[in-house]
Amino acid sequence: MVAERYDEPTEPAPDPELIEHYSWVADPKNGASEKERGDAVASLVRLCHEQREQVRSGELPAVDFRLLLFIRGELERCIRSADPLGCVELLLSSSQRTRGRPRTPHRDFVMAGDVAEKVEAGMTIEAACADVGRAASLSEEEVRRIYFREKKADKEALEMDVTRRKAEKCIDDKNSDQATKSI
Repeated sequence: MVAERYDEPTEPAPDPELIEHYSWVADPKNGASEKERGDAVASLVRLCHEQREQVRSGELPAVDFRLLLFIRGELERCIRSADPLGCVELLLSSSQRTRGRPRTPHRDFVMAGDVAEKVEAGMTIEAACADVGRAASLSEEEVRRIYFREKKADKEALEMDVTRRKAEKCIDDKNSDQATKSI
């Protein structure tokens, strides 16, 4: 078990074929939710960065004009806003994180499941938290807080995850036994 196990799954790269769709969703006049609009703007900015790199490396002759039109429109909107620099910073920021502790729901749930699995296998909560903490480069106390917070938030989901892990382990063990017998 390594720390990468607790990383968020990576999001797929935005599809250049969907530039018009992203632009439509990003337009505040079209009534998309704030999250949808933010995701579309992030996709367009990411595509623009990627295409700029491809132009620099000679892979593309130029950045797609639709991306340049979108960026120009957003910059014009920023100029007209009450806080033009803040607007530009928000537009160009690669992540839309807010203040405070970064949200890590995937990591926390996987870590809580790892602790629950070890406890069910016979380890004490302290030993399981220490073991998972070493793998995740966190303190035993932090893992313990995560475990109890996740357990309190959705005990049934945590129990189902441990049951799923057991079933997967049984299937893996059965498959490896069959592979050993066939050799």
